[in-house]
Amino acid sequence: MNEKKDILTKTWVVAVLASICCMLWGSAFSCVKIGYSLMNITTNDSGSQLVFGGIRFFVAGLMALAMGSGAERKILLPTKTSIPKIMIISLFQTILQYFFYYIGLAHTTGVKAAIIVGANVFIAILVSSLLYKLEKLTAVKIAGCILGFSGIIVINLG
Repeated sequence: MNEKKDILTKTWVVAVLASICCMLWGSAFSCVKIGYSLMNITTNDSGSQLVFGGIRFFVAGLMALAMGSGAERKILLPTKTSIPKIMIISLFQTILQYFFYYIGLAHTTGVKAAIIVGANVFIAILVSSLLYKLEKLTAVKIAGCILGFSGIIVINLG
């Protein structure tokens, strides 16, 4: 095993990296709200909200491509066979989800938005089971998704 893979098997390294990721993800709601304020994007300006989100994802994609390519010491490109899967996952897990995220975030608090984004876990279960057929959709999973979605709805009604 090479040294690069050895370090990622150490519990403390994984814990530190996971904590950093959680802090970055947790700050996203506040940063988007601050970005709206800095760019003078109002709650009624859906077009500007989507452009703001698109720019954010474009820059993040470039950063991920640059870092991954640097780590592998070659330019990373998708294979022809992976492109359809990339398109499906990007449609459901990015485009549709963040379409509603950016518009919705303009109309709610950061805390409620964080709870709403928790719905992506339930969507991932459904996509994995129904579209990719990677796992079986059981009664327990269906009940968990219904219960989870219900909780998100109840929290946002009050």
